[in-house]
Amino acid sequence: MACRGSIEAIWCRELAVCGYCGKIILPTVMVDLENPMDANEVRAALVEVLQNIQTASGLECPAIGGTTKPIEELPKFDSKIWPVAIGMLGVKLGITIANDVNIFRREKTTIALTVDEAVAIVVALAETQPSAPAQKVNAQ
Repeated sequence: MACRGSIEAIWCRELAVCGYCGKIILPTVMVDLENPMDANEVRAALVEVLQNIQTASGLECPAIGGTTKPIEELPKFDSKIWPVAIGMLGVKLGITIANDVNIFRREKTTIALTVDEAVAIVVALAETQPSAPAQKVNAQ
């Protein structure tokens, strides 16, 4: 659903927040299918994103590994932060992760996923995306 009225977005690196409705605006990014992504690349990017969010928020960041459940183990990592982390990960990896995909919780449950389970979801998403020309991110 598009925002109504005049949109004044607040830009923060790769993401923006609509000044009208507060929705997070994710840039369109594409994947290079000639160079498929591997789990180690995704894991490294996810860990970096999670660490950056915790640091930027001034919060403690315990060691993050494959068995870490970010929802349960990272302070204040909640439903307001997940979409930002997912969007940042998509931008970092150059893939599109739909707004309705939550890589940190099992679908239609309250069961938290581990980093390795989240990585598997992202790798599967990346493999299903068609190659397309890169698009410019709407930056101001």
